Amino acid sequence: MAFCRYCGKPIPDSAPTCSHCGGVQVVQSQSNRAGKSKLNFTPVCTLFCILASLVLYLSEESVDQDMINFLIGIAAIGIICGIICVKIEEKKDRAANIVFILASILLLITALARGA
Repeated sequence: MAFCRYCGKPIPDSAPTCSHCGGVQVVQSQSNRAGKSKLNFTPVCTLFCILASLVLYLSEESVDQDMINFLIGIAAIGIICGIICVKIEEKKDRAANIVFILASILLLITALARGA
């Protein structure tokens, strides 16, 4: 049993309006309630890009061209995915996605510098 947002009287859980005062109720669907605890891979991907950039930058050994091409591809995918996520995510997640884009750009620059 839920309560009306306006008059406080008991109403059915799925009632779109209050039967007493007629106030429109905001009913959350089950998917919205369950969606609040979604898994976010952005921090892990950001950490991967930063660590890969550092290892690549600090490595004194020569890195083969296949690895450079792989890292350039990962960085490009990261930039594209980050831009898409910034467009569709909520405002609170945009900062994390922007950091992910910057980390991907850092990886791209580092890989291009080592490949040259």
